[in-house]
Amino acid sequence: MSVEINRKYLRYDNIFMKKENINIMHVVGLIIGLYILSYTASADTPVTEKYITDNHFIKKIMETLDKKKRIGAFTGYELVFVYHEDNRCDGSTEGVITLNPGNKIDSAFTVEVVNDGKGWACATKPPTKFNIKFNLKTKLDALFKNIKNEYDPGELILYVYGDTESDYIKLHLKKESKGYRVYKIEYRSEDPG
Repeated sequence: MSVEINRKYLRYDNIFMKKENINIMHVVGLIIGLYILSYTASADTPVTEKYITDNHFIKKIMETLDKKKRIGAFTGYELVFVYHEDNRCDGSTEGVITLNPGNKIDSAFTVEVVNDGKGWACATKPPTKFNIKFNLKTKLDALFKNIKNEYDPGELILYVYGDTESDYIKLHLKKESKGYRVYKIEYRSEDPG
């Protein structure tokens, strides 16, 4: 759409009006009409730009995960990593680390975790703190031979399931000016008992 003003006529795409016959109400009416026209044209289109962008980004991540390749390219400078493991005997083990830069997710790193010792199948133990070495690629190779995914566009979260649904990864997405990026990754292992 273009507006062109010359000395005698106002031209808006293919609409010509003599300048002396134009007042503010004509301009306002033209703007409102164009807004309504653009809204109804976009309402007829079932797929929105956001949906296309989401799907394209998700498709690229899934292709990368399926091939067990590096996903650091989808992260920003910082990436929050959350480790959670639930065990019927040991209880819940949790840890959080900020990886800086975010592409450290593609190699092994150490996470400080705390185990609460409150498993439901065994006697309670005192909480313990220790370090674990985590490697996403190793986890994918061992537990995610047949990757399935589920995307929640409302929350911008991609759930990646392995061979069982007790081990899964949550990729939290964030929309930025240049598209989407992964800002948080959770590895979760739930005891199915």
